[in-house]
Amino acid sequence: MIARDSTETIGEITKDASCVVAPGATLHDVADALTKSKRTLAVVLQEGKIEGVVSEGDIVRAIHHGADVEEVWAADIMTTELVLVDHQTAVWDVLELMLDEQIRHVIVSDPERPVVVEISDLVAVVLPR
Repeated sequence: MIARDSTETIGEITKDASCVVAPGATLHDVADALTKSKRTLAVVLQEGKIEGVVSEGDIVRAIHHGADVEEVWAADIMTTELVLVDHQTAVWDVLELMLDEQIRHVIVSDPERPVVVEISDLVAVVLPR
């Protein structure tokens, strides 16, 4: 459990469990990668640069609107307005940001790798069972 006044940073608690796909990955490939990684958001990465993200919800909406999962690519449906936090940001500050902005994911801008943090990851850290 992390106390409210803790200075523990998001970079200290993140694990290497992000799902990364290429812009040319089909929706089927993205869904497969999400399933295998047990994550709900895939980072679309090209040549080491974050281009966007694709969520499970993005895939569901695309299919609902008639997208063929073998003919539509991650780049076609990805979100490009990203919420990034520095890896040195306090855990509680990240949680407050997510609650204030009503978002379920942030990307931790770590010098070594982009890491997706889901709100459930933070709840598990601040309120362990």
